[in-house]
Order: sequence, then C-alpha cells, then structure tokens
Amino acid sequence: MQKPYFPRSYYVLLDSSTSILLTIGSNHSSIAFLNECMPDTIAKSAVEYPNYTGFFSRLFLARIKPKDYPKWTWDNKNRKFIKTNKNLISRSILDKSRVAESKRDIISKIMIHLTNARNKVGIGVAFQETVYLTKKMQAQEFKNFGYAEDLIMDFPYVLQYADYAKLSLKQAADDILFKAKLDEGLLAKTELLRLTYFNKVKKATDPDQLPAVYEEFIRDCYVTPPV
Repeated sequence: MQKPYFPRSYYVLLDSSTSILLTIGSNHSSIAFLNECMPDTIAKSAVEYPNYTGFFSRLFLARIKPKDYPKWTWDNKNRKFIKTNKNLISRSILDKSRVAESKRDIISKIMIHLTNARNKVGIGVAFQETVYLTKKMQAQEFKNFGYAEDLIMDFPYVLQYADYAKLSLKQAADDILFKAKLDEGLLAKTELLRLTYFNKVKKATDPDQLPAVYEEFIRDCYVTPPV
C-alpha cells in the first residue's frame, strides 16, 4: 500500500533589507530563535504556500545546498522565491547565511534533546500537566492543614490516589509531593541547560564555534550529570 503524502511546512529567515534567504527549516521554534538573536533579520512562515504545495511542486529550496541559499530572494507579494541579483550577494550576506544555517542546525538539535529529556515528565495525555499541578497543590494544602482527614473531600485528587494506591491519606499526599519534587528537579536541570546553551548559541559569531558548543551540551545533558 502506498504511503500517503503529507505536506511539510517550511519557515525561513531572511535578511531584512534585501529579503535574501539566509536559512530554511521545518522547525518554527528554531527560526523564531534566530530571528530573536540575529539583528536585521525577518522570519516568514509557511513559505511553501501557495506556490510550492503538492507532491510534484514541493519546495525546491529544501533540497539545495545551504551555501546556495543567498542565491534566492523571497518575493513577499507573490509568495515566491526569485533569483537574487548577483550584485546583492556580498561577503557579509554569505557569512550571515552561514552563521544562520549553523545556528539553526545546532539549536534544532539542542531543542530535540531537551524535549526528549522533558518527555520523561510528560505523559502525552491532553491536560495531564494541569492534572499533575492540581494534584500537587491539593497534596500540599492537605499537608499544610496537618493532614486533617475531616477535610479530605476538599482534596479529591489526594483521596482518589489514596484509594487507588491503597495508601493512607497522609502517605498518598506525601507520595504525590515526592513524585512532584522529582519531576521539578528534572525540569530545573533541563531549564538550566536551555538557558546556558541557548545563550551560547546566541553569542556565537563564527560557525566553527558551534560544534564545540553542541559537544559540550551533549556532555552536560547525558554525562555530567545525566538528565
């Protein structure tokens, strides 16, 4: 059976004064990150629409070499890429594109690793984070009231968990809080990694600096200490 074709959405970073293409990707967050940290740039979303949709007209720029990105300019009015005027392809534009593409590649990888690490906390069920937060708040409030069992109807998540796990109400509340503390510890580690390495990628001015940044991130993420 032939697999169905699912169109992919593309996001681009452009030089703001010329609309020359600097880099392209299918991860909106990485392009938004670049737009925030690289001056004189603009981001555009869903550039495949309406001229590069369908199986036989997929966005050709997704298949060209990154060094050739500046050869193309975004025509916003017609939502098409046109060939760049050769006089506009300066050394500064080429360098800017190289930095943008290198940062996009590295920050996308970092985002994937951090997301995978945080998936240990998430369940994948809609609104589960809200349930966990409410459960933690109820357990903490129940504890603050000295585990007063006559108030347990005000804390239905604690009662539900105690009944399910066959625990006393006090044990259930403490168990909920302990598990929440473990999850918060993991999130705190990943947030520190995010702050540290997003900032290092932001500050990098030379693409050759970025492989070392990524190597250091992987070491901190999985080795010292493991996430």
